[in-house]
Amino acid sequence: MIIGIQLDFTTDQLRQHVDDRRAFHEMKAEWYANQIESLRGGGLRPESISNDPIHSLEGSLQRHRQNAALFAVIADHLVPNETYRLSQSDLNTLEFVSRFF
Repeated sequence: MIIGIQLDFTTDQLRQHVDDRRAFHEMKAEWYANQIESLRGGGLRPESISNDPIHSLEGSLQRHRQNAALFAVIADHLVPNETYRLSQSDLNTLEFVSRFF
């Protein structure tokens, strides 16, 4: 009897996915950094504490930087020529599927 669903990925499959996600988060972090720079360069100042677009963008920038760092660490520590059996939680963490699914 099999309980639950777990999916098997080779090291190469997992490495490719993790590298792709790292690159995605690095690209997004750069985009958010450029947006922040543009807004500040244009003289934008928050009108109220609760409506601060720069603060919101900085939060997104930090999340993407953290995710890029996580995926870099994972990629650096994959064991060659192995099979990784991933649970739904793993699939969510590794962004194979949406966390909101």
